[in-house]
Amino acid sequence: MNETETHKFEIHELMDLLKQSASMIWTGYGAFFTVNTLLATGYGFLLGYDSALPGQLSATLQVAISVVGIFISYCAYSVILLVRRVQVRILQRGAELDKVIGTQIFEMVLGQGQGYPWGTVIGSFLFAVIWTIGGAHAILRILDAISG
Repeated sequence: MNETETHKFEIHELMDLLKQSASMIWTGYGAFFTVNTLLATGYGFLLGYDSALPGQLSATLQVAISVVGIFISYCAYSVILLVRRVQVRILQRGAELDKVIGTQIFEMVLGQGQGYPWGTVIGSFLFAVIWTIGGAHAILRILDAISG
């Protein structure tokens, strides 16, 4: 196998890695929204059946759900940045190989403008804010019950 064939094989592997990283992003989106939907459903259920549960169990569970929601938002933020960093490295190496063997595969992909994942970052931040408000509301209910 000569050097050009090795580079062509590496380009093929890099394209597979790029495709897999895109699949990871979409799988992550689905998981993030599924978990948040389940958490919101549980939170709403606890609000609806607050009087049926003993003591401050409902508010305590709402705090726990909010903490899990904040953690999930942080995980989504961290993972998208890690995946993006991997994608940038794949694209950079692919562009180097393009120059060596005279192709424009990765230059075309770079030209599509794969920028910073603002949508995911802002979405994760907004979900974290929502969960923080929900948790603060539940904590205030607990403190109100303790003091009064």
